[in-house]
Amino acid sequence: MATASVIEEANERECSVCHEEFREPKVLPCGHLLCRHCLLSWLQSQPQAHCPLCRCVIVEGGAGQGGASSVEVMVEGFPTDLAMAALVEAQRLLSKDHRCCVCEDVAATSLCLHCGDTLCKACTRVHGKLSVSKHHRVEDLTSLTAEQLTASRPSTCAAHPEETCKLFCPSHGLSVCVLCASSKHRGCPQLKDLQEKTEEARALLAEMAARLSAGEAEIERAIGELERHLQDTETRTKKSVAQMEADLDRLQAALNACRRRIGQLAEGATSDDREAVQDGKNFLLQKRSKLTSHKAVIERAKGSKKGDVVNDMMSSMEQRIQELDCSATLPANAKVISKVSLAIDPGVVTRIEQDLAQLGQVNTVPAVFTALSNLHGSFSFHDNHGKNIVLSNNKQTAERTRENAYAIVMSRDPMQVGVLYEVQIDKWDDSCGADIDESLILGVVTQRPDTLTLPKWSGELLPAAVVLSSRVIHCGSTAHKSSTIGSVLPSLRAGNRVGVAVDSSHGVHLYVDGKDQGVFSPDLPQPCYALFDVSDYTRKVTTLPLTKLA
Repeated sequence: MATASVIEEANERECSVCHEEFREPKVLPCGHLLCRHCLLSWLQSQPQAHCPLCRCVIVEGGAGQGGASSVEVMVEGFPTDLAMAALVEAQRLLSKDHRCCVCEDVAATSLCLHCGDTLCKACTRVHGKLSVSKHHRVEDLTSLTAEQLTASRPSTCAAHPEETCKLFCPSHGLSVCVLCASSKHRGCPQLKDLQEKTEEARALLAEMAARLSAGEAEIERAIGELERHLQDTETRTKKSVAQMEADLDRLQAALNACRRRIGQLAEGATSDDREAVQDGKNFLLQKRSKLTSHKAVIERAKGSKKGDVVNDMMSSMEQRIQELDCSATLPANAKVISKVSLAIDPGVVTRIEQDLAQLGQVNTVPAVFTALSNLHGSFSFHDNHGKNIVLSNNKQTAERTRENAYAIVMSRDPMQVGVLYEVQIDKWDDSCGADIDESLILGVVTQRPDTLTLPKWSGELLPAAVVLSSRVIHCGSTAHKSSTIGSVLPSLRAGNRVGVAVDSSHGVHLYVDGKDQGVFSPDLPQPCYALFDVSDYTRKVTTLPLTKLA
């Protein structure tokens, strides 16, 4: 992709098929340009043709079976980059062996941008002294660029080449001179001043350019998010391995085999992620290339001084720009990205002889990224939940259907550092009885959900840390720690949001309606899983999109 971009910049006015200057350049769906006749032959020779620069499909579904005539109609439907055509024509004019239009046999050194005359040195001096031309802008042919020449040439009437266009006919979509306005277009209603119409078109082109720029910026942010995701995965893997190495040092003799396995798993932990992220990045880079190419077309048109070019380009490109996908979404069939967590159960070290098989287990949970927003998508509940809980909505909604007990649910995946795991209360029931003083109990559990036998309520769960309205229960201890962090919990009702997050120091924070209530469990062993006890007044909750905390 980068190579193609460099080639395009170096040969901006050259067709990538014939390698000559553009002739009637057509704008492809990807934003790149091909000569009209090159595009025609390209599609006729290979119906499933791709852009030779970026490999984007030129015609979705192929060029069809209608023969040469249908391909020609299809090619005519592509917008013509009139601004590029004008630049190419100006460059051709500048590359000629110019002769003075007065002396004829003397080489010209200058060009009058007002009247278009080529002049030798002597005639240039005279031209600058005549009253009719002394205010004309004359440029040296050796330093004059195609852009300068194009910008300086006024729009001339197609019917009267000697006349400058002053008006615009909306009925015919043409720039016309005063003579045409009083004859051919006399009956056309609402002829507009060309300069005014050009400024309107230029404003619309500026809006198109702004939309493309916003799309480029969004894709850049998305690419950065993908790269940060990969970096976070690698960092978490390294930290996990380091922690495991420290534990395994205490059990060197018994754990040599396990150590080798962990090293192998850690070495390849991020290989699948890297491939998936690279695929996503390549897809987004291709989308950005489309936006950048179209933006170049729009910017050229916006900068043209020729009103007919600006207006024609605005008309021909408006629908194309509207149809362009400027979002940073990935395709529905994006590859699976795995979240890898390497951890040792804290209780294993003390019972290593009996539970050696549990050491070094790798928990890999697939998370299909159907869109980029899934980097912050809603989390799902684990299949291991309280017997009175029914999961629905792709396991993102949990509802208690029976008695006020056995209603624990946990996140399917380990919690990421600096990410808020939040639920919304969908159903609240005040008929539970006067002895109930909690709306919702929540916290974290530090053991894999699939290894747990769930008790009647979360305060009996080991190992875990849960927060209630007036106390915190840490890791299943029978000692309850008084705390006011959860004092707002009894006031929760349907529509309120509540969640937990782990900070970089492994402290667990309580969040209510997006506001941090403080740390209720410092330095908790990792990895951990979000826990919600759908008991008491709360009967139904739904997970919300993950939020990356500042």
